Amino acid sequence: MESQIVINFIVKYFYWAFLGWIFMTLIQRRHGEKGIKKRMAVLYQAILIFLVMVYATILKMNELTDIYLIIAALAVVLILFFGRSRILPYQRRCRVCGKKMSFERVFYYDDPLCKEHDTEEIELREEVRKKIKEIESEEKEEE
Repeated sequence: MESQIVINFIVKYFYWAFLGWIFMTLIQRRHGEKGIKKRMAVLYQAILIFLVMVYATILKMNELTDIYLIIAALAVVLILFFGRSRILPYQRRCRVCGKKMSFERVFYYDDPLCKEHDTEEIELREEVRKKIKEIESEEKEEE
């Protein structure tokens, strides 16, 4: 039997990577409508991981060598290249000011905007401030 070092690694550890990616989609659900594209991107990535894992399992069952993984690698590269806008929609800098964004903004929010330029979040913060002021004024009136 020839070398199956990489195949064994993929079969053994890609399962956990796949589960991690699926778990990440569950974490992203808390951002609701703001992160649909990113959640779908993570799902596409998980599907790619799963397909590579299945291919490696087939190679292992047929006792083929690591050389055959080149086919999977080429397929993944082509899929990533042609589907990069859907599979890798991440931008590290704000579209408006160019400032680096936080991990949460990069991986969970669809619009590449920092907190200072996200109009929905600014409006939400203002509503919260108004509500806090209303509650404080009601408490003062009760005293």
